[in-house]
Amino acid sequence: IILEQGVKMISDNLNNMQVADYNMIKLYSDINIGENIYAVGYPQTLGLKRLFQYDFNLPLVRNCIVAGKNDDLKTLIIDCTLYPGNSGCPVFITNKVSETQGNMTITRNKRYLVGIVSAFIPLVEDQKERFSGYSVVIPFDSIHKFIHSQYK
Repeated sequence: IILEQGVKMISDNLNNMQVADYNMIKLYSDINIGENIYAVGYPQTLGLKRLFQYDFNLPLVRNCIVAGKNDDLKTLIIDCTLYPGNSGCPVFITNKVSETQGNMTITRNKRYLVGIVSAFIPLVEDQKERFSGYSVVIPFDSIHKFIHSQYK
């Protein structure tokens, strides 16, 4: 399957392919504008390798916020400056979940996969593009739906 030019997914059996347990995925319809999310990626254009500012082999976590939703395209717009190397990185959300055990209520954080970063939105001034601080996320339920549509 060709997902985008130069990106291929090879599988003989879709049933053997699993990104995550589906109950670990936050659906597009359940994501609200203003929610805090975070991206985990490998921004290779950030910093100077010769200065050993950080380990380029380890991911960096970036705190973001859902700034908007494009219901026509089913994409999220996040307020989060990301750089080359972050494209394709996973985006997560943490929600508090309460569970009752006997007469006690236990509250814990549960992480959900939201989607993957697909592009940054440029700011165009004087016919020049630069980072705007906004990026596009393709939600995992859209990715799941697309992959399954390719096998019908």
